[in-house]
Amino acid sequence: LGDVYKRQALFPAMHKGLPLRIEAPIPQEILQKLLDFQRIYSQWFSSYRAVEIIAQDDGSEDNGVDVTGNQAFFFTAGVDSFHTYEGNRESITHALYLYGADLQLDQKELRELVSSELGKATEEMGVQFIEVESNLRELTNDYGWWGEHVHGAVLIGTAMLFSNHFSSILIASGSPYYRARPWGSHPITDPMWGTGDFEVVHYGAELNRFEKVRELARSQLALRYLRVCSGCSIRNRYGDHHGESYNCCSCEKCLRTMVALHVIGALQD
Repeated sequence: LGDVYKRQALFPAMHKGLPLRIEAPIPQEILQKLLDFQRIYSQWFSSYRAVEIIAQDDGSEDNGVDVTGNQAFFFTAGVDSFHTYEGNRESITHALYLYGADLQLDQKELRELVSSELGKATEEMGVQFIEVESNLRELTNDYGWWGEHVHGAVLIGTAMLFSNHFSSILIASGSPYYRARPWGSHPITDPMWGTGDFEVVHYGAELNRFEKVRELARSQLALRYLRVCSGCSIRNRYGDHHGESYNCCSCEKCLRTMVALHVIGALQD
């Protein structure tokens, strides 16, 4: 795993206020980015403090494989990820899906349905589909909230495991610039997880959600496979959810997307 997930240890260290010792060489450039990241997070969130990072400097990072020009994105079939694909379809070569991020690991039937639909969509796109299963969402609960604190770093760390296949990862923006607030994925902090030969791009913050839906209404591919449901994904704290369907059509995210499509005149599709 190299030093990819060792970087995830930064969050519990910051949460507990303890020095972080990494038993692996890390370039000085990356160490400086981690220090800058800590300064930002310690100002954003009172639950985190900047800590000392102890690691050996190896001077550079090189995976030894030339994948220049290959680009990946995280694909859930949601509005943000579909917008990211449509805006970069000429350069995207890989699509990643992290099972355990938006679906719980015990939602096996829904996972099979989602995996099948995402596989069909990426086949039509002509990109390689990479599906990853991880329990990191569960492991981060003790030192941060998934959405507000850690999900961006986990997604990027997962993508970096495949840095011998592509040289950049697109992280879809969940909010426009004018509504950007301290969050686990942010246009300031996402690029800080990149390296000398692996670029992290926070994409799509120039548009709000309705503007993205309006653009996607022109894509038959997006309209066929769009999946926005939160009611069928991660359960709320009471364990309630709306079943095991692709879109429940009754949760807040489903309803607001349906309203947007209706206003645009594309709901019947």
